[in-house]
Amino acid sequence: NVEPGTSVPAGQVFGGNPAAVLRSLTEKEAAKLAAAQSAYVELSTYHQEELRKTALEIEQDKSDRKWDEERSQDYDAHIGILQHTPRAQVW
Repeated sequence: NVEPGTSVPAGQVFGGNPAAVLRSLTEKEAAKLAAAQSAYVELSTYHQEELRKTALEIEQDKSDRKWDEERSQDYDAHIGILQHTPRAQVW
């Protein structure tokens, strides 16, 4: 346990009950934690964007994913479009 209001220094590993300093983080561990933090911030931003979508936008996304799964570069080349060209809305 860490008591409310307790200040713990950055870069330390704590454990036990009551909590005590076990060791300092290695540079590699600190870098991994920083990378994980960035990844979680990016993921939360993505989720916030998804939560703002309307039902129609969600259904369009489903349709777009299915469309992307079914077509290939050969198909796109055959009909004369680039693979990254967004398709027309179907609604």
